[in-house]
Amino acid sequence: MAMIIKNDASSKSTLNTMNKNSVDRAKALKRLSSGMRINGAGDDASGFAISERMRVQIRGLDQDIQNTKTGSNMLSVADGGVQNILEELRSLKELAINAANDHNSDQDRKTLQQEFDQRKADIEDIASSTNYNGKRLLDGTYSRYRWEDQLVSGTPATPTDPADGTSAYPPVSPGNVPAAFTPVSTGVLEPNDPPTTIPNGNYTITSAGVYTIPSGYSGTITIADDVSGSVKGVKLVQADPSTALTNAYIVGPSGGNANLWLENVNISDSAGQNAIKFNGSGNVLSIKGSNTVLGGGDKAVINVGGGLTVEGTGSLTSAAGTGGGIGTDSGDKNNAAPLTINSGTYNITSKGGSAGSAIGSGINSSIGDITINGGTFTLGNSGTWGAPIGAGHGANNAGGIYINNAKINIAAFDAVSAVATGARCTRQAQCLPMARLSSTTPMFLPSARRVPASAAVKMVMSAISRLMAAFWKYKNHQDRQKKRLALVPARQLLAR
Repeated sequence: MAMIIKNDASSKSTLNTMNKNSVDRAKALKRLSSGMRINGAGDDASGFAISERMRVQIRGLDQDIQNTKTGSNMLSVADGGVQNILEELRSLKELAINAANDHNSDQDRKTLQQEFDQRKADIEDIASSTNYNGKRLLDGTYSRYRWEDQLVSGTPATPTDPADGTSAYPPVSPGNVPAAFTPVSTGVLEPNDPPTTIPNGNYTITSAGVYTIPSGYSGTITIADDVSGSVKGVKLVQADPSTALTNAYIVGPSGGNANLWLENVNISDSAGQNAIKFNGSGNVLSIKGSNTVLGGGDKAVINVGGGLTVEGTGSLTSAAGTGGGIGTDSGDKNNAAPLTINSGTYNITSKGGSAGSAIGSGINSSIGDITINGGTFTLGNSGTWGAPIGAGHGANNAGGIYINNAKINIAAFDAVSAVATGARCTRQAQCLPMARLSSTTPMFLPSARRVPASAAVKMVMSAISRLMAAFWKYKNHQDRQKKRLALVPARQLLAR
């Protein structure tokens, strides 16, 4: 029996037509409901690609608008904090004027002083607590976060120089983002020969090696130009570092290129000379252990000669006079010798009434570029106007000042800034205004670190406090004068 397959061609044609109409109807309904002609790549491939690109741009612009609104809100918060600080400053002025009025008693003025102190504390509170989304806006940390973000991302930025508010640092780009700090060293070799004891009196070292300075030594130790030996270096070790040598001096080779090591040396210049004097260029001073080199007068304690690099794992304590601590003599106006410090711990002060810098030139003197690649520094003084790092007081000049990695504590300096005014600063080490900060305020100088803005408020408040103290001293003097004059007629009546 034959197999027969029945087929209904007309029904299949009708079904296909119905399916096609259903698809077309679905597309039409989708276009009608969405209001868009292109709802997918199937509608128009090229048109869909163009529309998606425009949609992404629109969403990006919408987010930009939202970010702008958020930034505006943040600025409004910061502006509110600034306005509150200004209002407090106006109140401080009112209190100062009120306290000057003669109708106030001592108790009244004591009350006014208490309010004055409270408003000063309020300013600090406002500066430290004004924040947006947890980021403080008025203490300087927000700008530091932004600057560090720029350094990480490599996005160009041109911040304003915080020292004078006029100049700007180079824009940051992937090509000039500072690399991670690595310790810097000259690589000079340390002498390790058996020690030779130096006899008392003037002595010239002609051979490289280790030399012991005996107790009670007095004289000048001079290093010859071409010392012999496998290691072209001289290492000085003091037999008894607990007692300072008051008339001991060290002079480097006249042609420079000295490789001098100090280990536990304690000398104190008492005749106004350079305790250590280098000559020529290419000199290296390495410190080990605990060293104290003191000086005074118009000579630098450690004279850099024509160029000096200081490094080592030890510490150096020094005190300068009108000459620099580590730097140039007073009056050496034409010196452009560079000074580089790579490592070590330094405690350098300037004596009262002097005007030399702790690291740099003396009074009316000059020095070349100062580069600090590492180390820990405590720089302080009593009554000097020399910069901690840079130039001394008077007609002087310092070259570029480059601080790439260091911890610097400024203690009781009256200098206008931590680095000399007018000196060039790299972006990594901005000229930091650290005037009259307390000795307990450490200043760290890694890449692009800024001083908190509240320091300026502290300086203003400190100045106001000193002005008020001077005013009350003058006012009390005037009151005593008035009382004495008022007693004159009474004495005359009693005499009659």
